[in-house]
Amino acid sequence: MDKKKEQNTETNKEKNNPTITTSKLNDPSLTALERELISYVEQLTQAFRASTEQFKALETRSTEMINAKQEKIEASMATLVVSQVSLVSGLITYVQSLDTNVELPQALIESDKAAQAALQLMRAQRRPQPTYQDQPLQPQKPETSH
Repeated sequence: MDKKKEQNTETNKEKNNPTITTSKLNDPSLTALERELISYVEQLTQAFRASTEQFKALETRSTEMINAKQEKIEASMATLVVSQVSLVSGLITYVQSLDTNVELPQALIESDKAAQAALQLMRAQRRPQPTYQDQPLQPQKPETSH
């Protein structure tokens, strides 16, 4: 039973430390086929590590690119919302300056409500941008306006 525990411990060490497989290549108790198989496992392990590094680099570049585009879209939307609020406000002021007793068109009232709601939503959604380097994604809580 103790021999099995020792073997399992050795096997776990080999899995966690691939350099052990390199030393195993020189082990005279292994057959040529076993050494060749160990060599292939070592090559596969190295290829996997290289592939993982490339994937992480690609993920980082992609995430940075997506974040940059998202920031530009958010800035454009913020400008658009502020512009819309300003336009509707100007139209309301203009219509009311023509005649103080005039009833505002329903479309203008709805546009004003929608623009103000968009402005409030935009302000509520502003939050610091998270960094995505080896951190799990976590939901962001919206900031409260004071």
